[in-house]
Amino acid sequence: MISILAASIFIAPLRATDPVTNDADDPAIWRNRRFPERSLVLGTNKVKKPDGAIYAFNLKGKTVQVVRNVDRPNNIDVLYDLSTPRGFMDLAVVSERKAGQIRIFGIDAETGKLSDVTGKTAVVGKGLEGVGEPMGIVAFRRGGRSFAVVAPKSGPADGYLEEYELLYNGLTNRVDAHFRQRYGAYSGKKEIEALA
Repeated sequence: MISILAASIFIAPLRATDPVTNDADDPAIWRNRRFPERSLVLGTNKVKKPDGAIYAFNLKGKTVQVVRNVDRPNNIDVLYDLSTPRGFMDLAVVSERKAGQIRIFGIDAETGKLSDVTGKTAVVGKGLEGVGEPMGIVAFRRGGRSFAVVAPKSGPADGYLEEYELLYNGLTNRVDAHFRQRYGAYSGKKEIEALA
């Protein structure tokens, strides 16, 4: 018989962010390509508005911006190089559960400041019965186009994930989400929140 002695090991963090007021969740990192030392760690305070918020931290973990009044933000991701008439724009893309939409924030390439550029971005279920609030989100580029995939709180057994193309609207200077397709199986047991 072999016995194994397990010891508790504490691993101290090298850095930690300032605290978030309620329920910190789901970090994403925006890399400032021109000034890497000015890159940001983004996260959510996932509670109802007015306290629901997007937090931006510098690389030392200090809060540099808080965007409040987001209605239960859940997951956040970063998208680089959305095409606009003025050039490319980096985005923070957030699932906003209680509003049933994606919230989209432009990231200023020089200052790192976030500004709300949310256009028409309602996503939940496209009228399908039993589809819940948006939870997980991932953003990506493919073939020069920009997309986001959303995982809801609940959904159908087939076609659980929703894919949207993100397009800059030159008339409104906002970013709209255009539904493209549904795919993916769902067990019905618990939402899929972590997407990559």
